[in-house]
Formats: sequence, C-alpha cells, structure tokens
Amino acid sequence: MSSQGSPKQRLFSRYIQDLPVGELTWIGLRQAHKADMLAVESVQTVAELGLQGDHRMDKSPGSGRLKIKDRVSNRAIITVSN
Repeated sequence: MSSQGSPKQRLFSRYIQDLPVGELTWIGLRQAHKADMLAVESVQTVAELGLQGDHRMDKSPGSGRLKIKDRVSNRAIITVSN
C-alpha cells in the first residue's frame, strides 16, 4: 500500500472534507446475507474487515460497505464499497 492509503481510503478522504458536521443517529448490521438489519447502539470496527457482528466481516478483507445517509431525505451522501 502506498503512503497515500488504499483506493477506498483515498476515495473516502476526498469526500469526507465536504460533509457538514452532523450526528450519527443509527448503526445497522446484517448478521447474515439478506437478513434484516439489526440496529445497535455501538459497534467495534476492525481495520480492513468492517463492523464487528456484520456478516461481511467473515468475507475478504475490504469487501464491506459503508453508507452515510442524510436523515431528512434518506439519500446516500457517501457509499464506499469494493
């Protein structure tokens, strides 16, 4: 990996600077493929693997997805995935 970080890190860092200050109001995990979302109050993150308890954590490193949505419009502001 270069000193600039992975492609995913570079992509995320490009957009994160333009996000307004906000509040994290919900975290959802899927414990199995196509399972219902499970809302959690907090979660541990594991570098290159994702969120502890999410089914994607058992997959290939970097295969998860992060989506940040606007609460009012429910539009995705940022989606980062491989």
